[in-house]
Amino acid sequence: MTRPTRAERQRLRDAYREYRMEVLAAISAVDPYGLIAGDAPADEFGIEADAVLSRIGSAGAVGDCAAVIAAVLSEWLGWEAVPGELEPCGARVWAARERFLATHQRTADHGQGGDPGSAGG
Repeated sequence: MTRPTRAERQRLRDAYREYRMEVLAAISAVDPYGLIAGDAPADEFGIEADAVLSRIGSAGAVGDCAAVIAAVLSEWLGWEAVPGELEPCGARVWAARERFLATHQRTADHGQGGDPGSAGG
């Protein structure tokens, strides 16, 4: 089994950073309390984006992403949303997730299945 090269690991880190930024942008577009519109920092929902990223791995569809986002916004902000209301946000997050997973798979395929984050890969 071949380890990914330094360049491949960097490409994966860059892809994850982009993935996180896309999730942050999707949540910021929801802006439940008008914080972004009220000149809050661009990363105002960074903690919520990280919480979504930590839970989204098992999502099987856009609706699952929307449900995770709704749960996170409820837990972290006390904002109650019906998951269906967040379908556009869920779709953006789903698309970002799919792009990231494709990048990860290309890196893993090149490294013949090794996970760049694991000791063995």
